[in-house]
Amino acid sequence: MGLAWLAWTRWHTDGGATTPAIATVARDGQSAPTLPAALTTDKPDRQPLPSLRQPLRMVLPELRRRADAGEAVAACRLAAELEYCAGMRERLAADAYQLRLQQRLDADSATATVSREERERLANARQEQLRHGEQLLRESAHCADVSLPGPGERIRYWRQGALAGHPAALRHYLAGNAFGANETLDNLDALAVYRREAEDLAWKAAANGDIAVQLALATAYVQERPPGPQPWLVQAIKPDEIRALALHLQLRRQMQGMSVPDFLATPIAARQAELESRLAPADIAAARQLAADYWNRWPRPRTLPTLWFQPNGGIGPVRRHDCR
Repeated sequence: MGLAWLAWTRWHTDGGATTPAIATVARDGQSAPTLPAALTTDKPDRQPLPSLRQPLRMVLPELRRRADAGEAVAACRLAAELEYCAGMRERLAADAYQLRLQQRLDADSATATVSREERERLANARQEQLRHGEQLLRESAHCADVSLPGPGERIRYWRQGALAGHPAALRHYLAGNAFGANETLDNLDALAVYRREAEDLAWKAAANGDIAVQLALATAYVQERPPGPQPWLVQAIKPDEIRALALHLQLRRQMQGMSVPDFLATPIAARQAELESRLAPADIAAARQLAADYWNRWPRPRTLPTLWFQPNGGIGPVRRHDCR
C-alpha cells in the first residue's frame, strides 16, 4: 500500500494533528473576520521570520503570536503556511484515490486476459504512482503534527495582512485566491466582507505600483467580459469603461521596455482598441487624463512580478516564500 495513502489516512482520521500544544480552533462562521485592535506597521528592524525549511509545528506558535500582535508579514506567512498544508492534504487525498483506482485496475487485470504490453503499461503506471506518492510524503513532512483550522482562519490572516498593506497578502486576498473553490458555502460571510472592500483595496494596491492588481482592475472594469468563470475581483466590481481604458493605457505605457509575454500583451492591446472603438471622444479624453495622472503619481516597477496572470484578470497564488 502506498506511503501517501497511509499518510493521508492518518491525517484524515486524526484531523492532521497529534500535537495538542499547537492545536487550533477554527473561527469559521463570523460575519466579519476579527482583527487586532490596532495593526502595527512592520518596522525595518523587525525580527526575521523563521526559516522556510523549519517544520510548521516548530514555527506555528511564533507566527501566530506575531500575527495576532499585528505584524503584517507574519500574518501573510501564517496564512500561506496554513494554505499550503490544506492544499497538501487535498493532494494526499487525491493521490490516495488514484492509488485505490490503480489497485482495482491491477486486480481486474490479474483475472482477465491482458496482453503483455498492457501488463507492462499497468506496472509502469503503478511505479510512477508510488514515486509520486513518496514525493508527496516527503513534502507533507513540513505539515506533520499540525491541526489545520477551517478556511475562515486562513482568510482572516490573509485579510489582516492585506489591510495592513503587505503587498503579497493584499494581492492574494484581492485575487480571491484565499477563497478555496471547494469552500464557497463555508466562506459566504467572508465573501460578503470581501465584496464591500475589494474595490477600495485594489485601488490602494494599484496606487502602490502593483502591476498584477492594475491588470486585474483594468479587466474588471471592462463591460464585455469573456465567457466562463470570473475571478472574485471581477465579480465584485461594476464595469466602468473610462477607468478600464485609463488603466489599459497606463499598463501599455508602463510595460514599454519590459519583457512581456504575448499571451499577456496581446489581450491588453486588443481590449484597449475595443474600448477606444466603443467610447465617445470625450470619454477617451477623460481616460487619457486619468492615465496621465496614474503615470505621474504611481511608482513604476521595471519588471513584471514573478507570478502568472490570466487574460480574464486572474492572478496566480502567493506562496510561502513570497511573504517576506
